[in-house]
Amino acid sequence: MKNSTIIQMLEETCSMLKHVDAYVSCAHLVPSYNAILVAARTNHPDDPFLSALPPLPIVNKGEGGCGSAELRVLFAQMRIALESLQNESERTTATTSG
Repeated sequence: MKNSTIIQMLEETCSMLKHVDAYVSCAHLVPSYNAILVAARTNHPDDPFLSALPPLPIVNKGEGGCGSAELRVLFAQMRIALESLQNESERTTATTSG
């Protein structure tokens, strides 16, 4: 999956999560977060920041799980990291081709 697609998914998710009360469980989004994290790490296997982001445990319905505030932070951190990596890649490409 391209970084631009991952970033778009992260932006859309963050946009929706900002309207959700901070303490509402968003356990249903954990599989998406984990899948996006895997895709980001696949694109950037040596990035220390992405390697440090934790995959989240999947919990059964009614067991609580990750709140919207925590997920908002994790999605935003991943988006910023990928944007930074994408900008670095674009600068490197411009330098080597110019």
